[in-house]
Amino acid sequence: MKQAVRQWLLGCVLAGPGVALAAAVLQGIVVQNEERGQPLANVAVSAPGTNDTVSRNDGTFALAFPNAKPGGSVTLALQRSGWEVVNHIESTLNLPAESAAQRVRFIWRTQAGF
Repeated sequence: MKQAVRQWLLGCVLAGPGVALAAAVLQGIVVQNEERGQPLANVAVSAPGTNDTVSRNDGTFALAFPNAKPGGSVTLALQRSGWEVVNHIESTLNLPAESAAQRVRFIWRTQAGF
């Protein structure tokens, strides 16, 4: 019996690192016109290898990358009719080591300007 428990525990320890790896998660917020602008809801956010989502009423979104590791490069696509992203250069970035450690911020304006 003790031998079986030891083998089971050893199996858990050896399998643990592979099982414990969670998806890399990127959190962000979409705001209007300036760095501290009002949140913008219903912006479609997507990237290869992740779930597609839309920004919530508070402008926030989260993307899980189940097959990516922290530090990996991703390119986000954001879209909302009548709006354009101002800081689109920041749409290619590295996944953070911790999802709460970094929150990417996208600034939007109407396509007609401010």
